Amino acid sequence: MNTPVSDETTRPRSEARDTKQDLLERVLARDNLQRAWKRVKANRGAAGVDGLDIARTGAHLKTAWPTIRDQLRDGRYRPQPVRRITLPKAVSDPQTPSFTGREVHG
Repeated sequence: MNTPVSDETTRPRSEARDTKQDLLERVLARDNLQRAWKRVKANRGAAGVDGLDIARTGAHLKTAWPTIRDQLRDGRYRPQPVRRITLPKAVSDPQTPSFTGREVHG
C-alpha cells in the first residue's frame, strides 16, 4: 500500500516564497482585517505606546493603511514597541480551583 506524500515535499523550493505570499495575502484580505478590527473594538483595547485609542486608530488607519500594507508586503514594516503594563496580582482565593480542577469537576 502506498503512503500518501505531503504536497510540501513534492514542491520545488521556489514555491515556498509563493506559499508565504499567499498566506500574507490571506492575512491582508479585507474580510479578514474587518473581522480582526471588529474583535479589537469589541475587546475595547487600551491605547498603545502611540497613545491612540480605538477611535483615533481607526481614523489613522484610513489614511495610513495603504502604506502599512505595502510595507508588510515588501518586508519593510517595523512595528513600534509594545506598551508594557504591570497588572496587580490578585489575592488568591483558596476556594477557587485550578483550571484542571474545574475541568475535572465540570
